[in-house]
Amino acid sequence: MTLPKWTKTYELRANRRTLRVQVSEHSNGFYASCLWFADKRLLKAPDQPGSNPVQSEIVFETTEDAVLSKIVEWAETKFGETFELAEL
Repeated sequence: MTLPKWTKTYELRANRRTLRVQVSEHSNGFYASCLWFADKRLLKAPDQPGSNPVQSEIVFETTEDAVLSKIVEWAETKFGETFELAEL
C-alpha cells in the first residue's frame, strides 16, 4: 500500500449499529477500512481482566464510489442490516 493522498471519514448507520469507515486515495486506487467490535464488550471488575475484541475489514477498488459500495455491501452481508452512508 502506498502513502495516501487524502482520507475521508464516513459513518455507516443502521438501527442497531454505527460503524466508522476511513476511505483513502492512493496512487493505485482507493482503500476503505472499517473497525468494529467483534463481540460484546466484557466489562471488568477491579483487578479482573476484561476484553474489547476489535476486528477490521479492508477493501480495495479503483474508484471512490466503488470502494464505498463494496464496504456497504460487506457491512450489510456481515451484520444483516441495511446501512446508510454519511460523510463526516
